[in-house]
Amino acid sequence: MEMEMENKKLIDSPTDTTLRVDRGKWSTVVRERHVDTHLVKRLKDEKGLSETAARVVAGRGVAPEDLWPSLADLDPPALLPDIAKAAQLIAHAVVNEIPIVSASDSDSDGNSAQAIIYEALTKHFDVPQGNVLAIAGHKLKSGYGLTQKLVNDILAWRENEPKLIITSDMGSSDEPRIRQLKEKGHRVVVTDHHEFPVVDGRPSIPESADAVVSPARPDSEYPDRKIAGCYVAFLVMTQVRQELINMGFLPAEAPKLTNLIGLAALGTVVDCVSMSRSKNNRALVRAGLKQVREGIRPCWRVANRMVRGGYVTSEDFAFLLGPAVNAYSRVGDPLGGANFFLAPDESIADFWWTALETANEKRKKIERAMTEKALKQAEQQVDQGRRGVVVFLEDGHAGIHGINAARITERFGRPCGFFSPQYESDEMLTGSFRTVEGFHVKQGFDAISKDNPDILPPGSYGGHAGAGGARIKKQHLETFRQLFDHEVARQVGERQLYPTIETDGWLEPEKVDTCLVAELESLEPYGREFPEARFMSVFRVARVRTIGKEGGHVKLVLKSGKRQYQAVWFFVDDKCRPKYGVTYTVVYAPKWNHWKGEKRLQLMVVGMLPN
Repeated sequence: MEMEMENKKLIDSPTDTTLRVDRGKWSTVVRERHVDTHLVKRLKDEKGLSETAARVVAGRGVAPEDLWPSLADLDPPALLPDIAKAAQLIAHAVVNEIPIVSASDSDSDGNSAQAIIYEALTKHFDVPQGNVLAIAGHKLKSGYGLTQKLVNDILAWRENEPKLIITSDMGSSDEPRIRQLKEKGHRVVVTDHHEFPVVDGRPSIPESADAVVSPARPDSEYPDRKIAGCYVAFLVMTQVRQELINMGFLPAEAPKLTNLIGLAALGTVVDCVSMSRSKNNRALVRAGLKQVREGIRPCWRVANRMVRGGYVTSEDFAFLLGPAVNAYSRVGDPLGGANFFLAPDESIADFWWTALETANEKRKKIERAMTEKALKQAEQQVDQGRRGVVVFLEDGHAGIHGINAARITERFGRPCGFFSPQYESDEMLTGSFRTVEGFHVKQGFDAISKDNPDILPPGSYGGHAGAGGARIKKQHLETFRQLFDHEVARQVGERQLYPTIETDGWLEPEKVDTCLVAELESLEPYGREFPEARFMSVFRVARVRTIGKEGGHVKLVLKSGKRQYQAVWFFVDDKCRPKYGVTYTVVYAPKWNHWKGEKRLQLMVVGMLPN
């Protein structure tokens, strides 16, 4: 990405630096986070943080009491609506040997939830494995949510017996299919965290479900709407355990479900829920990372071998483990991740990890090909002045929509939808959406559907603030593009939309040392709304060489005074290659580089601006 300093301001902020990107066609805004100085002081006084670390935390809006919460600080699960009813229904099925179907989404959140429910039922509650059907939709073949194909598969399994169906990370938008199950004599418990469809101006909760456990319900007293679906499933199963104890089915000293916390932690990070506005998420992930590093499950022992230094971080959840699980669900078995999580020994965990990694490499190839085509479409729409971008590829892959939409959003700084034909359908399209600050995907769908139910019918979409999915008729694509663009413009107003790099401000190079990296590492977990720290400093290039199989990366030695710093910059175009001897303003994240049993300071470069 070629960058050069642009003189005029493009947004109204005294701390913004505007950069010219890609031969001057678009601009990337490098923005310094706003910091509450009072909060900085509190973090220094109450947590003993350095000035630099305190500014990092304050820039993400986290108070001292929420920085390092423990499991004792979790909100009471009893505040979730219908959780007592759900626990009673599931406990009744366990005690009376009623067949149970666990139906989940196929992403990391859904696979984590599936593993939690399956292990709780079969290992903690002694339900025979033959009495539990674990099932998830294949995104390419059946789409999102409790689809008709899933319903058909559920009905076909032990078809003459009444069943209990538990959904996880889905179900909020699936009233028609839930009603089908009810009409066949089955009971349904929905566990989810997605927002509900809006009908006649108010959220529509699936009325045919016997219980709907979700923090997104308007009548929920649970104070945290930012938790992931796998954590909702975990909380439900903890209440089932207590109900079984109350019924005398389990002894009072029955093991708690704490061994499943690592699964909920991984799903939480990968599902991109908030790590700044949820003490529950921070407490859960901190505890889960501890379990992973201790290797209490075979899958975690394999994970520790896969990461450099043998020390799994929330970044490894987000960029190593999570993508592999998601990839397998997109191009292979939708429950491949759950099989990895539930592996009874390391040899089987190794087998599944190899399968996940292979699928991830396949996914990367498909993604690169699709992204290249999609960027050309997106560029045309941006040139036309579109605020919201909607791409359609006739040969697209529904399992990789979300990644492609995210790539376009990152490149152009605009909300993006990515459509391709629905599996085995000539008339319907299925798509995924990603967004930027200021545009709420689910509310945007609601607004479009309210005025244009023929274009986007209620029940044909779902999601939350940061992401969503939708199905439309192919003949309505261009109309939907216009409606989406209009809705983006309505929500963001006059604000100009550009790709944005947020930083934690200028940092004197002499403060960049191993003590700083260790302190920044202690601020974990990182994730959505609590990203890794990035700073700006001025360095001179003392050495530069190209690395990587295709030569797309750059290894650097950067100098400031007498100090030298090892640095690396990934995915650099030839036209952006830093030049020896030139002084640059460098945007970077100070990190550990693990190599041959040692760890050393390394700067992960995000961008370089010639001074």
